[in-house]
Amino acid sequence: MMHRFAFEAVDRTLRDIVGKDNPMLADKPFGGITVVLGGDFRQILHVNMRIQHQSSDQLGMNASEFSEWVLEVGNGTLSFDDCEKEEESKIAIPEQLLLQPTRDAIEDIIASTYPDIQQNCCNQSYLEERAILTPRNETVDIINNC
Repeated sequence: MMHRFAFEAVDRTLRDIVGKDNPMLADKPFGGITVVLGGDFRQILHVNMRIQHQSSDQLGMNASEFSEWVLEVGNGTLSFDDCEKEEESKIAIPEQLLLQPTRDAIEDIIASTYPDIQQNCCNQSYLEERAILTPRNETVDIINNC
């Protein structure tokens, strides 16, 4: 866990840097830059999950079932498949969380994350509720060009 001052310092710094070129971004959190924070989510305050009814039906499990599964993975209490090496384990991911590949993996991810994008491309809340994260800029470029 980090002290809130660390996050506030990063926020102020990014607002200052980005705000020099675009003053409108100086008023946005982290200067309008998407910031992904990681760590053990069990050590942070509770997050109120807002999963729409339709989304939980599509998953085949509700938010509490999904949270319980993630906790079991994190705690190491989920049943694992046998592996040759003792230090390696395979996690059984529920079928309803897996994408069924059709033709192109990236197109499948985009279609799953942004269903009906043509009808909702101007709907701000639709876009704010969805994101595809990737660690490589090359993959970002591929996704953005689809």
